[in-house]
Amino acid sequence: MENSDGASQWRESEVLDLISIWGDTSIQAKLEGSYRNRSVFEKIAHEMEERGHRRTWLQCQRKVKSLKAKFKEANDSNNRSGRGRITCPFYNEISRVMGDKPSCQPLELLDSYEAGEEEPETPRSSADSLDIDGET
Repeated sequence: MENSDGASQWRESEVLDLISIWGDTSIQAKLEGSYRNRSVFEKIAHEMEERGHRRTWLQCQRKVKSLKAKFKEANDSNNRSGRGRITCPFYNEISRVMGDKPSCQPLELLDSYEAGEEEPETPRSSADSLDIDGET
């Protein structure tokens, strides 16, 4: 089935199989260690075909990229305070693959001071003590 821009739509079973293949530890290891990953996505496309889905490596790569972007958007929103929880299609499945990656889960969070609190004192240099005319 194709949509208006000529791209083929993915059935739920295809996406679930893609996530399953993409989430395999050996596939993840190859993707993490490679800038050019065409061969990895060719392998993914081959495994998709073995499961009865005809998809090219480029279709698989684009779908994974899209899934990651939607997951990251939902995850980033959920990590901000004051927002209601949002999700995306296949959130739980993608979370199993992406959940512990630093791009999705920051290694540490920084707190900022609240409005109305005094800012911490910073040492002044001798240049800071000069007035406009350059006199001390």
